[in-house]
Amino acid sequence: TVPIRYPRDFKVTLRAHADAEATPFGVELVVNGTTAGVREAVPRWQDYEFHVTVHQLQPGFNTFELRFSAEDAGEERRLELAANYLQLTPVETRGR
Repeated sequence: TVPIRYPRDFKVTLRAHADAEATPFGVELVVNGTTAGVREAVPRWQDYEFHVTVHQLQPGFNTFELRFSAEDAGEERRLELAANYLQLTPVETRGR
């Protein structure tokens, strides 16, 4: 849960690391039930960037979820990501 006082467009940066044996797999950011995009996990520390619009957010607490997916994800395959931080940077938009 992420508290946001004033919703606006944000660049969301997730700093994370995937195990080389688990890749490739997709990393999806879902904000309040709406996708903000899917990035491919890589076996090193990586900044995964997502664009979250003002329309996906609400004043107060917002639910941010990471979802993992892979075409060949069987029960024995563990899709894991070690996260270091999640950073929200306001995006300057003209005409607002």
